Amino acid sequence: MSEGVKGVGGTAAGSTPKALALLDALAASASPVQLAALAATCGLSKPSTHRVLSTLRDAGWVRAHEGGLYSLGSDAFAFAARAGQASSVTAVLTRLRDEVGHTVHAGLVAEDVVVYTHKVDGHDQFAMRSRVGGTMPLHSTGIGKALLAFGPSERVDAVVARGLARRTPNTITAAARLRRELAAVREQGYAVDDEENEQNIRCVACPVPSPDGRPVTAVSISTVTFLTPREELLGYVPAARAAAAALAGG
Repeated sequence: MSEGVKGVGGTAAGSTPKALALLDALAASASPVQLAALAATCGLSKPSTHRVLSTLRDAGWVRAHEGGLYSLGSDAFAFAARAGQASSVTAVLTRLRDEVGHTVHAGLVAEDVVVYTHKVDGHDQFAMRSRVGGTMPLHSTGIGKALLAFGPSERVDAVVARGLARRTPNTITAAARLRRELAAVREQGYAVDDEENEQNIRCVACPVPSPDGRPVTAVSISTVTFLTPREELLGYVPAARAAAAALAGG
């Protein structure tokens, strides 16, 4: 059971049906929803809706936006991904980890961030700080760039409009450079995070193929730069690509 589920379960007994109703209403909406609309849909008072949403937000299951809008949070997306393909994804990622020896992730786009849905720790002596349900920027991560490159252009425009925050000295912060990088990702079929999100961490990511050509998930291999040279990491691209293909077939 995930930490997010424990958080929801930690609410008062009478709040659990309300929490489930609100999550169901958010899942049914394609865009963030006003608190008042959620209250009306679920037959709840506004104070009760706000109270339950606050608990769900603290647990990572709901995300609050400006203007009193709410949407599903990162832990909800991660839980849905794990519940849908729990055994098959874990098996594929475990085989990939065993092949390369390093930490591997699967992740998806949730609005404007990457959500890590799966993680299998590597055999490295240095543990990665990422966690299932955790979020990271799209423009500075391997998974994010892999999915941006093959996603709708409107998503790239939105990321650029929000600003490309600098996370390390290597982070791409210029819109024109990011667009060139994404064009290269489309051409080569994989993305590299070259210490762009976290110093001393380098990743390679491949999108999971989708019938419409717009993948929503990707697989990454993460390495510590002072243990694994860049050339060695790039040598893992075929393995990452094979894992992504296996997930598409599963």
